Amino acid sequence: EDFGLNMNKKKKNKKKSRHYPIANHVDREWASLSPPDMWANVKAEVKEYFDFDLNCDSSDSAVETYGLQKTSLLREICIKCGVQVLLREYNFDSKHRATFTEEDIINIFPIVKHVNPKATDAYHFFQS
Repeated sequence: EDFGLNMNKKKKNKKKSRHYPIANHVDREWASLSPPDMWANVKAEVKEYFDFDLNCDSSDSAVETYGLQKTSLLREICIKCGVQVLLREYNFDSKHRATFTEEDIINIFPIVKHVNPKATDAYHFFQS
């Protein structure tokens, strides 16, 4: 009987691996895109939103052309899009492995750019 109790304690004390799953109902269509398809979407979005032509064939050529750092680029994209990723050393140079996976995304939070302030006391005073 003591052996069974000790086994339960060992199981409880075992360190669990960190796993931060994204909700299953989240649209993951982007995850099935190939890198060239994703880059084509980025170029189209940049052209539509900023009216700027990215004359590069891939993100690697854009990094070289515009003198960007991949870590800084990831950080800025995450800040702008409201994505929080796991803090670790990402390998951007591997062509055979994905740089990060769904498990690296810890949190997604909304970005609020403009909030119209409303002074309730002044509004009520103005209305009366």
